[in-house]
This record gives sequence, C-alpha cells and structure tokens, in this order.
Amino acid sequence: IGASSYLISKYIPDNFQINFINYGKYEGNLFGCNYEKISTFRFGGIKNWGKYLAEYFQKINDDYFIFSLDDYFISKQFDLDRFNYVYEAMKNDKNIANAQLSSTSQQRNKKYYNEDGNFYLKSAENNYSATCQWTLWRKSSLIDVLKNISDPWDFEINGSTILNNSGLKTLISDPPIIFY
Repeated sequence: IGASSYLISKYIPDNFQINFINYGKYEGNLFGCNYEKISTFRFGGIKNWGKYLAEYFQKINDDYFIFSLDDYFISKQFDLDRFNYVYEAMKNDKNIANAQLSSTSQQRNKKYYNEDGNFYLKSAENNYSATCQWTLWRKSSLIDVLKNISDPWDFEINGSTILNNSGLKTLISDPPIIFY
C-alpha cells in the first residue's frame, strides 16, 4: 500500500480521491491517499472477497469509480485528457460497463473493434473484460459482477464471462491512460 500510494501521489492528478480498502488496520504511510477498513476480519476467507467489496461499493454515492488491486505500480503520468474522453463516452452510452485504463494483452493482440471512434473488447474472444488492473467501472456493473464471484481470480475469469454475456461493452483506451 505504501509503495502504491507513493506512485499514485506522483502520477495521478491531485483531485482524484484514492481509497485503499482492506481488512484490519493499516498504519503505514499513505502519501495523500486514504485507508478504509471494510471489516476487522475477512470472515469466510478469500472466497468472500466479492461479497465484501459488493457491500462496500453499494454504499458509495458515485455512479462511476476506478477499481484496482494495489499491486500495479504506476510508472508514468496519468493522461487526464484521455481519461476525460473515456469517462464522457461511458456517461453517454449506458451499454458500457467499464473502461480499461491500461494497456492489455487484448490490445497487443488486436482483439478489439472500433465503434464511433471508441475501442471495445470483442467479448467472445476476451478472457479479461473484468480485470483487477486500473479500470473505470459503472458502479452497477461492478456490483453485479462482484455479487456473482468469490475471489480476485474468479473475478477475472468468471467475472469476465458474466460481463461478456451481459450484452454490455468494455471500452479500452488506445493509447492507454495509465502505465505500470
């Protein structure tokens, strides 16, 4: 958390509110970020990860937010102009569930298509439309996926299947907004 928060403070715009959420206490440096305790203990172990996160996100008033695990170490400045473009695209198209902000293997393998100037993953060909990398999510879509999975690995594998079968789209940023 300390290393991630340091890099976030270095590369992410100051007006973004960054919250690390976890179980138990954290007393290390946070470099302008916040820490929120979901619970003292994770009852049920890692298999209840999705349940705890869904409950947490249901309490947030925002309709959109970025979700990621803390083990992606940012290495370059966040592209705010590109982010604002992607964010507006999501607000204007209710069929977009999420927008991946970093470069993915799907982009490198060209498993995406162009629609009205935006790039979308080809659902049938992609295993990682739901990923723990930095992704802008529509709150309702993220909660729907989290309610139906158990742990982070299940989120990426089965969560992607759920998302791909939902009829919703995953927007990608090409070029990426964030680099690890």
